[in-house]
Amino acid sequence: MPLPEPIVNTPTAAYAGLTSEDLLQARDVLAKRRLSGVSWVRYADGSGSGYRTDAEIATEIASIDAEIARRAGGAAPPSTILVASSKGLEAT
Repeated sequence: MPLPEPIVNTPTAAYAGLTSEDLLQARDVLAKRRLSGVSWVRYADGSGSGYRTDAEIATEIASIDAEIARRAGGAAPPSTILVASSKGLEAT
């Protein structure tokens, strides 16, 4: 399945024509590209194909994950975790 053109920082409307299965497939393709570490491929005929930067791919994967979570009725993963404790601590 071909990926849509760069959807980095694009609103949810960009995913309107895609099914949840399409989103999962797009996410898998992006993850494989990211893990390959290849940013440019040159073919025997001299033509080539370039990929986006790692940061752009990571942002796009996060965007797809957020859309999948939204469709599933869940919230996006937290970006901040606050830890609080009072046992064994004394105020001075």
